[in-house]
Amino acid sequence: AAEQDRMRRRRIFDTLISLGPSIVDHATLLLQDSRWFVLRNMTALLRVVGDRTTLPQVRRLAQHADLRVRLEAIKSLFHLDAGVPRTLLDELIASADPKEAEAAVDLVGNYGIAEGLEPLLALLEPRDLRGRHRSLRVKALRALGELGDPAALDHLGRFFKITGLTLVNPEERRTAFESLAGYPWEARAPLVQRGLGARDPKSREACQRLAHEDTGAREQAEAS
Repeated sequence: AAEQDRMRRRRIFDTLISLGPSIVDHATLLLQDSRWFVLRNMTALLRVVGDRTTLPQVRRLAQHADLRVRLEAIKSLFHLDAGVPRTLLDELIASADPKEAEAAVDLVGNYGIAEGLEPLLALLEPRDLRGRHRSLRVKALRALGELGDPAALDHLGRFFKITGLTLVNPEERRTAFESLAGYPWEARAPLVQRGLGARDPKSREACQRLAHEDTGAREQAEAS
């Protein structure tokens, strides 16, 4: 259903964009609409065409009551506005509302918002021994993998420990190893090798695949 909605929106956008420059004027007027889906769609459309004239309105929509509108507006701001305050994203990721926090984490990973690196790491820093935030933390590990910034690995060491007392949930450890697929092979190689000795079969399988890929990448680099 989500994919069908995305494709439908894409067809609508393509039709509207074909109207030419006047589409910005029409979309700008619709930013005054009260319906959440109109605001979300027009915000996305203006981002697609690269319009920056409506950034003041988009900044206001980043505080909208509807989460779907807020997320679309924040996405546009990080795409179009070099001066966007990172606190917009920080506050959403740290939200006490699990739905808001998980949506923000997904946004960072799906759209490669590099500014989300530190908030995601901050989210993972506390221990979660009772597992009350496990779903969010798993999403954060996946999002970090989608960002693929090697700097993140320096802060995630305990998630890759396979011996001794780690105090890391098995699902989080497995996700951490699986997320290595998103990082450059040079940065992940030592952790991939460690994962080959993991007790969890899924972690081992993920690392076996990556080790094979890394061998090919290393041979290609040496040959060039």
